[in-house]
Amino acid sequence: KLRVGSSQSPRRNGPPRILMKVGGPCRWPCRHWRCIGWRMAPSGLLTAAALGLLGVACAAAPPPAGWPECAEQATCLFTTESLSGFVEVEKGDTVLLSVVSYVFNVSQVPHYYGRVGSYPSLAGTDCSRVLGTMSMEEEDVRSHNLLDLTEDQWEELFNWVDKFQEKYQLVGRLVDWRPGITMEDINSRSGFSLKAAPTLPDGGVGPELELEPEVGSGSRGADEL
Repeated sequence: KLRVGSSQSPRRNGPPRILMKVGGPCRWPCRHWRCIGWRMAPSGLLTAAALGLLGVACAAAPPPAGWPECAEQATCLFTTESLSGFVEVEKGDTVLLSVVSYVFNVSQVPHYYGRVGSYPSLAGTDCSRVLGTMSMEEEDVRSHNLLDLTEDQWEELFNWVDKFQEKYQLVGRLVDWRPGITMEDINSRSGFSLKAAPTLPDGGVGPELELEPEVGSGSRGADEL
């Protein structure tokens, strides 16, 4: 099981949707929104009514171009910001997360990644570091860095890559994943054939950006991602 830090304890019975903890990850009672300003309430929580009174401003964080059709071909291109909108607010919402920049649809397991699941803070993030370190500390949940993983932690992460690609639908890639290590280095450690994520030209998505979701065989006996 994941080692849970005091700052990121899983909440079986989380706070009501209308509450947002100020200073933490911005999770609004709607999808594809991000926080761009707030003021502290005495309790450290803001209610939906107080958001307007305190002048909290929001801006839409749109889903990737072509969503949801691109998911069928696993060609959706996400930024960290656009991925963060794919969390469960209402029952049945689409929940996505990234593992080594490969974005998976994990909506089928809300008991893990839903808003009252075991690990709701992993939804809408790249959770490679968390899966490798088995730590739910805030700094690990929000970090892409893999440079300091031990050999055992790398192997743990690679086992999770196997599990995710076998169990969940691949829908696309996280284009701004910055682990501090190249895909070539990761492949040399793992025996996988992972591909570097495409880039977004001028902040947009061009037709030349095509992923290759086909699978093959790797030296670990795992499917190619």
